[in-house]
Amino acid sequence: MDFLLFGKDGAERVQTAVVSANFFDVLGVRPLLGRTFIASDDAKGADAVLVLSYKYWQTRYGGDPRIVGRVFQMNNRPHAVIGVLPPIPQYPTESDVYMPTSACPFRSAPSCVSDRNCRMMTAFGRLKDGATLAQARADLSTIAAQLQMSYPDSYPRQAGYAIAVAPLRDDLTRRARTTFLVLLGAAGLVLLIACANVANMLLARLLKVERELAVRAALGAGKARLTRQLLTESVLLSLAGGLLGLLLAPPSVRLLASFAERFTTRSSEIRVDGPVLLFAFFIAVGAGILFGLAPAFTGARFIGDALGRGASRAVTGPRRLRGFLVVAQVTVSFMLLIAAGLTLRSFLKLQQ
Repeated sequence: MDFLLFGKDGAERVQTAVVSANFFDVLGVRPLLGRTFIASDDAKGADAVLVLSYKYWQTRYGGDPRIVGRVFQMNNRPHAVIGVLPPIPQYPTESDVYMPTSACPFRSAPSCVSDRNCRMMTAFGRLKDGATLAQARADLSTIAAQLQMSYPDSYPRQAGYAIAVAPLRDDLTRRARTTFLVLLGAAGLVLLIACANVANMLLARLLKVERELAVRAALGAGKARLTRQLLTESVLLSLAGGLLGLLLAPPSVRLLASFAERFTTRSSEIRVDGPVLLFAFFIAVGAGILFGLAPAFTGARFIGDALGRGASRAVTGPRRLRGFLVVAQVTVSFMLLIAAGLTLRSFLKLQQ
């Protein structure tokens, strides 16, 4: 809900979450400053209190530790700040402030409290120790069936009311998972296209240095040594590309996090950390080895031909492999185009 919050510096519209007194206890959230709600805060006629989110506290009040105890006006009532949340992903949505149900003029209204069809709340619960999600789903389905029998007017069978249970960890990323898996696949396709292009260029270079490799072989260089030379060039090139990608990563991550905000409240956790750097390193080395093997083995295979019959007849094999890579590049490019189109279509559907 959006409410106007009046303070000494004027009024501003804030995104407000209305929760029960034990909401933070159920989710296991402990305040950074002050306290969270207690049962008396949610009692009828209790003084109105607020809990601020960490992001709102930082951006609006600069992390002022004296914020606890300040009084603001909201909905024609004074609201005292009693606590500040830690920097954690909020659920189910990002909010600026939290208020107990008793302080909300809509959800605490007698007309809403007495009307079973006034559905303005979402229920959260913790699994009992030893209980499974399947057991909870079965118990809640039984309760849903009993409610449907007891209140047929509020839960008509033709409306298709049902119980859906999901773990909090999965629900935090449910809306983002499909979109980002598609984006991950698109990024993988881009990597494949880039690797195929580089492999093709390495093959083209191989046509120029194949006689040089043949001379080295004649001077005593073994196949393993020549292969290591070609693989070293490929891996170094791949690592250079990975380093350039890491330099471009911070602004790209900020853009990605701003895009992810519409799907999950965990977008603030998107960052380049140790596991990401390790993953990038292994991808760079792996791509260098994988796509450097083709030129390396092709060169080793045709070194004898280059030495004995000249380069004009020795390049047939590499040219065939280059032709195959060109076809593969076009194929993967079309796959990328289709994936990009599906990504855009999915994004438009989500926007709607």
